[in-house]
Amino acid sequence: MANFWELKTLGEFYGALTLRDAFPELKNLSVDDITDSLSTNDIVILQETRKPVPLLVRLTFPFGVVALLLLIITLPLKFMITGSWHYKWMGLNNWFKALGF
Repeated sequence: MANFWELKTLGEFYGALTLRDAFPELKNLSVDDITDSLSTNDIVILQETRKPVPLLVRLTFPFGVVALLLLIITLPLKFMITGSWHYKWMGLNNWFKALGF
């Protein structure tokens, strides 16, 4: 089963520590120098954290299979009407990713 992802903004100090650990070129700089450059350039560091898929989302798996089959069956009809082979529904895409499709 897939995981949900939550983005969290790190403060300047924790962002500087993360950058220092991620890039070996920054090992020679102090954390204060990195925080100063982060604050002057208005750079925001984001961190992804995993969240397990809630039980209610996992229980919708049979409905997801039916919805996926209906979307695949109606895809040629959608192509004849609109001229595109894909659906642009971000919420539906996130739901399918959470279900593991």
